[in-house]
Amino acid sequence: GEFIGNFLKSQIQIETRYCHEISAWSLKKKNMQTFEDDSLVYQRGSVAIGTGIYAFSSYLNHSCAPNIGKIFINDKLVMVVQRPIEAGNQIFDNYGYSFTSTDKKFRQFELSERYLFTCTCEACINNYPLLPYLKIMDKNCFKKAKKITQELLSLNRKKAMHKIKETGELIGKYHHNFPSLEVSSLIESFIALVDILIKPDIQFE
Repeated sequence: GEFIGNFLKSQIQIETRYCHEISAWSLKKKNMQTFEDDSLVYQRGSVAIGTGIYAFSSYLNHSCAPNIGKIFINDKLVMVVQRPIEAGNQIFDNYGYSFTSTDKKFRQFELSERYLFTCTCEACINNYPLLPYLKIMDKNCFKKAKKITQELLSLNRKKAMHKIKETGELIGKYHHNFPSLEVSSLIESFIALVDILIKPDIQFE
């Protein structure tokens, strides 16, 4: 009984700590949702379809303000840099609890329960607020970020290719203002644009 119990416990720990949720695209188009007028929230069109173990990405440490995002091309996991990473700095993944959508108390509890550590990332130490309550640091950049967010649901691949270049340039120019509302929104838009570019021709409902 003890042997079987320890075996099952180790298998559960492997699943919890090393598996990644695999997502794919649905035929249904989801609507953009906003918390308030100045909130730039984009609802991505993919849904969870399974889990997979990816050895390299499992070595990455967690941050509630990650500098990479994950996307899937069929069963392949692709990591996309979201904002500039200086030489010598860590690549940080997100274990499912981002500061933009989940408050600190909930993140800390879930990470402690599931992964057995207390998060000390920049978002937790500095108590970053949720996306709708972040400050606007540059009004000009904010206007551009808001326009990009509003256009996301109507973009095809060709237009998305042009828009992702613009978004990346804006992140590069204004990343020093992170975690402002405009930069955080640009980062979310950037990953959404990558999703649009790799969106498969065959989808499911």
